[in-house]
Amino acid sequence: MKKKFYITTPIYYINAEPSVGSACTTVAADVVARLHRQLGEEVFYLTGTDEHGEKVDESAQKAGLSVQEYCDQIAPKFSEAWKLLNISNDFFIRTTDKRHEKVVGEVLTKMYESGDVYKDKYEGYYCIGCESFKTEKELEDNHCPMHPPEKTVWKSEENWFFKLSKYVPKIIELIENDETNYVFPEGKRKEILAKLKAGVRDISISRESVSWGIPIPWDTKHTIYVWIDALINYYSATQFLEGKADFWPANLHVLGKEILWFHAVIWQAMLMSAKIEIPISTYTHGFYTIDGQKMSKSLGNTIPPKEMVAEFGVDASRYLIAKSFPNENDVDIGLGRFRETYNADLANNLGNLVSRVSKLAQGMKVEKKTLAFEHEFIDLIERLKLGEAIEFVLNKWINVSNAKINEVAPWKLDKEDPKRVELMNFCVDNLAKAAWHLKAFMPEASEKIEKVLDGEVGQMEGYLFPRILTAEQASKTGQVEQKNASEKLIIGVIKNISKHPDANTLQVVDVDTGTLGVVQIVTGARNIKEGDVVPLVLPGGRVNSPKGGIVKIEKGKLRGVKSFGMLASELELGVGEDHTGIYILDKKLADKVGQAIGKFVEIKI
Repeated sequence: MKKKFYITTPIYYINAEPSVGSACTTVAADVVARLHRQLGEEVFYLTGTDEHGEKVDESAQKAGLSVQEYCDQIAPKFSEAWKLLNISNDFFIRTTDKRHEKVVGEVLTKMYESGDVYKDKYEGYYCIGCESFKTEKELEDNHCPMHPPEKTVWKSEENWFFKLSKYVPKIIELIENDETNYVFPEGKRKEILAKLKAGVRDISISRESVSWGIPIPWDTKHTIYVWIDALINYYSATQFLEGKADFWPANLHVLGKEILWFHAVIWQAMLMSAKIEIPISTYTHGFYTIDGQKMSKSLGNTIPPKEMVAEFGVDASRYLIAKSFPNENDVDIGLGRFRETYNADLANNLGNLVSRVSKLAQGMKVEKKTLAFEHEFIDLIERLKLGEAIEFVLNKWINVSNAKINEVAPWKLDKEDPKRVELMNFCVDNLAKAAWHLKAFMPEASEKIEKVLDGEVGQMEGYLFPRILTAEQASKTGQVEQKNASEKLIIGVIKNISKHPDANTLQVVDVDTGTLGVVQIVTGARNIKEGDVVPLVLPGGRVNSPKGGIVKIEKGKLRGVKSFGMLASELELGVGEDHTGIYILDKKLADKVGQAIGKFVEIKI
């Protein structure tokens, strides 16, 4: 029987849409899940959305929708974002699922029957943003530091309470013992122990004034506090999904630091009260900041997953998120940093090695070998040190291969030269190992590498990771805009074509322009393929309009994806009447990339 492994992300609150913040937790959990599948284990990976509570009700009212309609509109945006990032979750749970609601009622009833739930009056501070009650120690200047001051209010209401304090001694005992501790990393373990020893009060588990929630089974005037409902999702999915009961208890809950207390203390105590086995471990990571600022919807500095995929592609987006994963401390990110990492690690390093090997060793026989993981690599993944795991692969197999190629210069040697053959065997072996280890991070790119090395070394079609514009190169594009319009019609070579994340009729095309690097173009044309030599019109260039006259091309966005110019048809260049597709130039012009088309083709504009 296969070993079972159950991993979860938090369920994401639907008062906001997916961002790189929620994506980092989801990608990290996906990397761990994929690794365990590669190890031959049976994996259950759960993610989903938290859809009850006061904030969801408010958001629905602002949108002019019923609360269920609002939930049904927003929840799919998360599941679609995870599909876009090639997340391999086995189930997407929603807390409005009636099957989940049934299990929540059953767990609450068990806690009630254990004598751990009682009615009392609550008076104190409540943060609407966190949807949680706050002690004075958790406040700064009488408000929650995570949200604006107006979000912290004084509440006085009669609620049902849970005897959390009853379970504190047992929880401390478990966490202090290295054999039974479930709070990771070590810094979060110390943080939780300090808070537990400072004193813990019983907590409210119901709300009388919030209607959008699951009713308390024995008192339907009250609804279950949203966090209590949400935490039970990890257990409920294993109870109502067929064949999943044996996956409980969860092996790993991956979560952000703002919800540590709920998962490390409240959740465990609830399970103890209901006489259900507790999870094996929780891993709490830090936050992303964006260019030095806290990521915030109000500041407009969030990075949606679809924006990342539009610029970098699926696998590269996964790689960039994983490499920058804030496993213990907060990490500052930004699109500029992502572009630099992409070009350095993927375009210039891994992608360049694949391109070199596929050309220099083309046709060479490849011996089929059984690959195994390095123990150090597995250990780094298990401890969510994803950036270090990636560096381990780059240093052990990629960097040394590129350095050796530069040293030996095999292009100067005959194909049968023993030095060249030995070097190519070394590089092929290293690439195979790297692809195997990186498969959890970049499944599609790894499979492409494996395909190139299958049986004999084949040719890589196009570039695995074409270079993209950095800020400096983008400024060069701006300088080009100052040239004459005729000089903005240049020769380009298509390096990569990918699907538009938001429009089936459009494609995102990477066009190599030589000194300007790779320019991103969005087009509806379908007659193009990787390797085609095409006419690229940069912003400021002019072409013939199908409606008559001449139009100036501007850079802009098509369905949310940036396009730095356009690819021209025969009609637009004045070399023919066809406007149904892109005018494909002679392949001989590929070595003239970046030069003005007018030097080689008679255009009439």
